[in-house]
This record gives sequence, C-alpha cells and structure tokens, in this order.
Amino acid sequence: MSQFDDQIDLLCDRFEDAWIAGNRPSITEVMAESNPATHQALLENLVPTDIEYRIKLGEAIDPGDYSELGPQAIAIAQSELDRNPANLNESNLKIDSDDDKPVVPIDVTGTQIGPYRLVRKIGEGGMGSV
Repeated sequence: MSQFDDQIDLLCDRFEDAWIAGNRPSITEVMAESNPATHQALLENLVPTDIEYRIKLGEAIDPGDYSELGPQAIAIAQSELDRNPANLNESNLKIDSDDDKPVVPIDVTGTQIGPYRLVRKIGEGGMGSV
C-alpha cells in the first residue's frame, strides 16, 4: 500500500458521491487538489467511473472527451469502452478507417442501444447481424 492510497480512495469516493448526489463532478478539479504522484492512479479510477455515470445518463461517450486530461486519459477511456460492451451505444460504434467496416464486439447480448436492449442475435449476413 502506497502512502497516497488513502488520498486516492478519499478523492475517488468523493467523486462518485458527487455523481450519486446528482452533480457532475470534474476530473480536472479532483486532479488539481491531489498530489501529482497520485494522478495516474486517479485517472485509472476516475475515468471509468465518469464513463459509467455518463452512460447511465444516456450520454454518448468518445475517448476524445477526455483529451484535456492528456493521452493517458484517452487511452484509459478507450480501454474501458473496448473492455465492456455494455458501454456501447450508437455513437460509440466507430468505423475503422482502413476498411470502412464497423468495429463491433463479438457478443453484445444485453447491451442497451438507445431505448433498445439487445436480447439475442437472431440472424447474420453479409451486411451484419440482427
């Protein structure tokens, strides 16, 4: 356990408590009140939490939304979206610029897209899956 673990836990808890209370906390403000030695650990915790609550509000998430926090935050956001297909919505489906094919996870069962929930795959063809 590092000397900063308590500070990281406290700041992450306050950040999530603010979301729960209906506020929209700022990762930038949390980082400003923390020791620079904690910044990487804070990003690794705050970015996924921020994504989780923004998705609950039905917001579209783009890793570029975190560009003001630097390339590490963008990479964390992209990793979070890639890791958890439940974080997808119609605006998170990106087109691969090399071959213009959508980049979609293999199994999206249970994913919510707008007002629709994907229950099961019922068909597949040359243009995609249904």
